[in-house]
Amino acid sequence: MDNRSDRPLGELFGDLGRQVGSLVRRELDLAKVEASERASQLGRDAAMVAVGGAVLHGALLVLLVAAVLVLIQLGLDPWLAALVIAVVVGIAGALILRSGIAAMRDASTRPSPTADTVRDNVEWAKEQAK
Repeated sequence: MDNRSDRPLGELFGDLGRQVGSLVRRELDLAKVEASERASQLGRDAAMVAVGGAVLHGALLVLLVAAVLVLIQLGLDPWLAALVIAVVVGIAGALILRSGIAAMRDASTRPSPTADTVRDNVEWAKEQAK
């Protein structure tokens, strides 16, 4: 019968190293799976955004033409009506773009729970090896 308490210290540390290595590999595999799932979901979401954006773009163009025509009916010259609408839309677009860029900078893409677990496991193993 194998009594684990009678094993030499070197063998115990060897087992610890193998087990920690195995744990880290498993955590990294989990992180890869999580990243793959997130990327897949992000791809589907991006496709929906693109299609929705194309449809909205068409609607916006028609709406902008209608706004120009309203300004013309109110007595503005056609070139001035188009210029007013273009400036208003340009300002709105710049604000939306700025907001989107800021949101993208704040987005986190790393698989934080798994990455944190891997880091904690490595730190624990380092402390145990001392």
